[in-house]
Amino acid sequence: MDTQFNPKNTLLSIVYVIMLTVLLLLINAGFSWLFNNVLSDMFNWFNERSLLLKIILLVIGATIIVKLVLSLLTVIAASLNIFVLSKFPTNTFTEWASILLVWASAIYTTIVLWKLPDGYDFWIVIELLFLTYFIFGINFIFIKKPITQ
Repeated sequence: MDTQFNPKNTLLSIVYVIMLTVLLLLINAGFSWLFNNVLSDMFNWFNERSLLLKIILLVIGATIIVKLVLSLLTVIAASLNIFVLSKFPTNTFTEWASILLVWASAIYTTIVLWKLPDGYDFWIVIELLFLTYFIFGINFIFIKKPITQ
């Protein structure tokens, strides 16, 4: 961990926080677009199915989709971390800033998500819980971790 605060590290730390903020804002905008253009129609279709089909789709389909999407996003985030974000210094400031930004982004997106439905029933709550897990999973990939030797 580079704990020296020379002008170069300070500037790079500030640039890192700005880049992470922009990245998290883009993720929030992307999730908003995804929900409005894809997921809302998919959930409306799902809610019209019979109980047995809902259970089968939930167990098999949701598990496969969540694992595939999270795996893809993990690969993208790991590549981003390796090729871009790792070039910035890891220090107490960048670690805490990334933790605070990621938590703030995840909580904000979750609050916006849970305000969207007009009413709640069991299936809508299950859908929202899956999406909340998805939101936190995506955001927490970007926490700056200390470099271990």
